[in-house]
Amino acid sequence: MSGKAIQKAGANSNQVQAETVNQYLGISENRVSEIINERCSQALANCVLESRFVAEQRISEFKTEIIGLFVRKPNLVNALAEPSCVDSFGRAARVATRSTEYKDKELLSELLGRRFEEPNNRHVAAGINRAIEIVDLITGEELNGLTVCFAVNQYTPISGAVGEGLAALDCLYGKLPIHELPNGGAWIDNLDIHDALRVSPFGSLLKLADYYSKAISGYVVWGLEKDSEQFEKAARSLSEANIPVDVLLDHELHDGYVRLKVPNRGAIDEIIIIGQGNGSPNGVPLNPEQISVLDRLFDQMSVAEHEQEMKVALERKLENYPNILTVQDWWNSIPSAPRLTVVGKALANANARRIDPTLPDLEI
Repeated sequence: MSGKAIQKAGANSNQVQAETVNQYLGISENRVSEIINERCSQALANCVLESRFVAEQRISEFKTEIIGLFVRKPNLVNALAEPSCVDSFGRAARVATRSTEYKDKELLSELLGRRFEEPNNRHVAAGINRAIEIVDLITGEELNGLTVCFAVNQYTPISGAVGEGLAALDCLYGKLPIHELPNGGAWIDNLDIHDALRVSPFGSLLKLADYYSKAISGYVVWGLEKDSEQFEKAARSLSEANIPVDVLLDHELHDGYVRLKVPNRGAIDEIIIIGQGNGSPNGVPLNPEQISVLDRLFDQMSVAEHEQEMKVALERKLENYPNILTVQDWWNSIPSAPRLTVVGKALANANARRIDPTLPDLEI
């Protein structure tokens, strides 16, 4: 088979557009407004008379965000037919009356949006309901730290090319509040108190370069020396398996060597081969034999005694990416090994979506 191998990557409005909402469910614009007003009025009923004026201002901000959510995603109106989702809405309205910051209303809206996307998912519901309750109890810096922690664990380059992959990661980090992060350990204690993360008494957090050496192991393999006997054998095995030789590329971190064009071993399964069929290009996934050939090549390129040398090469490469360096300096200063709970993940995901809707959705 001839062809080419590539990797598959996977203001303020007070109206709901009735014609759009009705497309998904027989809930009218008026009824949507009634449900919103009912829950918000119940939240206001818990306020004393002296605080009513301030609470009404805050709930008005919350309403603006919720209406905006339904305008952007009218299919979420379906969730109002699920009592547990209406309960989550009521919880958020009560928190909105307590919160002094507008960003908290944005965060509550994003949390509800995620909740409404999977109305019957109890795992998501549990995390988001608890996250809603603590929105007004954590500082902006704590929330930022939570978000960046989650992003480090979730954002991994998918490009097989080192420069391209790290540039994409650097761009993603640049969209996050990486210059407004908490220092010391008090922020971790507070988030632990509120169930957003857990701190392990054993072990320590991997340094960022060590973490990436594992997550993007395909970037830091030793590789095969060009024009060597090993390289010639590898080229023959690719040819015999009908795998185009461009699955190999010059090693950006090791001059004179080549490596597989993948960020890690798991990406091998996602390679597709582009060939010509009926006059137009078509993609064909690798078969088990071809995957086995590439797995063996990956093993040959991974030389244990050179791991530290390649990690140092990666660290030097990271110096070209200022946003990654900023995250690295902060990450390496974290005094313990926090692990995000489903509550923390829900908050981090909602905050990332609040900051920039184009950011990849983080898995709760």
